[in-house]
Amino acid sequence: MLGARLMGRSCKESVALGVMLNCRGLTELVMLNVGKSLGLIGDTLFSILVMITVVTTMAAGPLLSLLYSPAPAEPAPSDSPDDRADTSYMVPPAAR
Repeated sequence: MLGARLMGRSCKESVALGVMLNCRGLTELVMLNVGKSLGLIGDTLFSILVMITVVTTMAAGPLLSLLYSPAPAEPAPSDSPDDRADTSYMVPPAAR
């Protein structure tokens, strides 16, 4: 996020970028498995990091939805005569 802010991005864009960079679940799981198979990571730390990976990956979608909520829908046009467009300009002046 800090790098995006330093490059002139808005706060909202910076947070969105940070959320998306944190959502790297598959890569992190592969690296955790390699570290565990090499004996660099114990079972307890492996379990904790897997849970953090799953939670942050699952949270990315809802967090982005909060940052970039969809625009409200346009109201449906009404069929009442008062709401219709004025088309009197289409009638020639002699016919009015």
